[in-house]
Amino acid sequence: MLYCWHLIAGALAGLAMFVFCVLALTGVLYLWAIPVGAILTLAIWAGAATISAIRMHRRGRNATTIRFVVGFGIIPCYTGITAIISICLDGWGNPFIG
Repeated sequence: MLYCWHLIAGALAGLAMFVFCVLALTGVLYLWAIPVGAILTLAIWAGAATISAIRMHRRGRNATTIRFVVGFGIIPCYTGITAIISICLDGWGNPFIG
């Protein structure tokens, strides 16, 4: 059961990062804050996961860190990939009008 808490903590951290990115972009991009914030969150997670993988390669694997990074990527990967797919299918039109 202890293993689940690392995943849950990572997922909550990923959710907090997503909300922060969307709220930070709301004043500038208005309606576009959600898809751009999702892609920004995905990019930040990819960078953090890459840095974590390089550090673990040099220092040795840490199962706690691996579980946290996996949990941390749940929300950013889901929302970021969904935003990319919806932009590719629908284009950059108004998200509410279509």
